[in-house]
Amino acid sequence: MARPARVEELYAAAVLCLPTFYDPCALVVVEGMAGGRPVITSRYNGASEMLRHGIDGFVLQEPAHTAEFAGVLEKLFDPKLREQIGTAAIATARAVCLQNPANDIVAAVEDLARTR
Repeated sequence: MARPARVEELYAAAVLCLPTFYDPCALVVVEGMAGGRPVITSRYNGASEMLRHGIDGFVLQEPAHTAEFAGVLEKLFDPKLREQIGTAAIATARAVCLQNPANDIVAAVEDLARTR
């Protein structure tokens, strides 16, 4: 019996596509980027604000426009571009995670714990 694929193995084998019509901020976008995957999402996803179109991911203006979506997918058939986008995506995801305000809360709690 074959073992089930692990999440990181699935991310490594794919382009992450989330052409949503509404999502406040899909965490899967950051997860895909951190895994070095090119990400395609729409401007209706709050996570699109961290992407630089064509540099570390792709932001569709209208997810219903299949020609726009197909055009981005066609570009990603180029393995060099997929690798370039994936490398930039990792750097962006790392920066986003390091700038997370929750890190300030953790630091404050750790400082408080040290003073007790």
